[in-house]
Amino acid sequence: MIYTKFLKLLSIYLLVFYLLAEIFALLYFFSINGEWFYAHDGVRHESSEADIGNNNDGLLTHSVLHPVLGFIWRPSLPIQAVATRKRLDLMVGVNRVPKWADLSSNNYGFFSPNDYPFIPDRDAYIIGVFGGSVAQWFSLQGAERLKIHLKGIPKLRKKTIYIVNFAQGAFKQPQQLLILNYFLALGQKLDFVINIDGVNETVLAYDNILRNYEPGMPAMQQVLPLIGLLNKNTVSADYLDSYSNLRRLHREREKLEVKMLRNTHSAALQLIYEVYFSRVTSNYWKAATHLNEAALVSPTVPLISITQTREIPKGNDGKLFSNLAGLWMRSSLLMNTTLENLDVPYIHVIQPNQYFSEKKLSLQEKRIAFNSDSNFNKAVSKIYPYLLMKIGEMRAKGLNIVDATRVFDKEARLIYVDSCCHYNQLGNDLLANLIGREMAKVLKAERK
Repeated sequence: MIYTKFLKLLSIYLLVFYLLAEIFALLYFFSINGEWFYAHDGVRHESSEADIGNNNDGLLTHSVLHPVLGFIWRPSLPIQAVATRKRLDLMVGVNRVPKWADLSSNNYGFFSPNDYPFIPDRDAYIIGVFGGSVAQWFSLQGAERLKIHLKGIPKLRKKTIYIVNFAQGAFKQPQQLLILNYFLALGQKLDFVINIDGVNETVLAYDNILRNYEPGMPAMQQVLPLIGLLNKNTVSADYLDSYSNLRRLHREREKLEVKMLRNTHSAALQLIYEVYFSRVTSNYWKAATHLNEAALVSPTVPLISITQTREIPKGNDGKLFSNLAGLWMRSSLLMNTTLENLDVPYIHVIQPNQYFSEKKLSLQEKRIAFNSDSNFNKAVSKIYPYLLMKIGEMRAKGLNIVDATRVFDKEARLIYVDSCCHYNQLGNDLLANLIGREMAKVLKAERK
């Protein structure tokens, strides 16, 4: 009898506790998202393009070193390796399958249906897209919208338009300059070139400096771990343990994300998942940092080494940032000079980014796309103004440069899909509209 009463009383207390916890969690989610938890469509978390642990296929790394291009995606790598179903839901819509979803990287690591150099028939009009990962996804997601803007141009009406991807994640100037000249030397035909960049030229160039490497080198946060794998002495027990721990934490994050996506019935349970996810994520990034440090251990006799040739002054000063902007400007001007000599029109687009924008992010978009502690925030917000200062000089030297940094400012709908820089389908369509209009102006001006 006493035992039964105790159980009833305990059940009542637990029920009251659960109801209070549910009410608290409901209010919490409403304050964060601006909507009631039961109306949500799942909480998604995305990491940046430098998510080291996103290898679910047994490969140690999805990138490989290349003697000319620096580093590239591993040839024949399925695009699903870097655009998981979870990420595709944000990029193109829940459960939608884009035409490019079955692509793999080609002989040079570019996501394309064709190996390079790509030499089609005489009626082809080839538009090369250069840059980092934003340009890479634009060449896939923005291609159809871009073609719509070009169909009405008389000189292209009888042409088959190809949008050809020469961009990869973490590429930055002067890699675009080198890639352009390399493929032109191999015989690649180009009728128009678009270069979309800016973010990597600030974030990754500045990261190189902090690591005591030239800002003009490829992104050392990508290169150094690959060099470490080649230098056998560097693949120490500490490195392998660190990598194993990173993979374990990544799998744990993935499992939690699935649980959060499927949970639509309990706000209290979701809050518990959220707290645990935050803890796992914190440990994940600590493990990623430790992995990078373990990869930098210098072997006694390295197979590959990169030496610093000069002392680079560090500090958040205007001179340093202006020098980075100068490197970016000169690289683009040299691309323009090369293409002018071939009578190939060129447009340089400064990419929009959430850390240099007047776009009002909703609570949902802010949770997905804004991290005040991110290196992207620290570098873009400080160095982007120095890029814009170079626009006048670049135009005076004959460069068609498009400042796209404000293209999303008046758009209330969700655009950004991670805390780095990438856009969903709407964002790529808006960018394609802007680029398409500018291309039309250039092509129409050619006829006069």
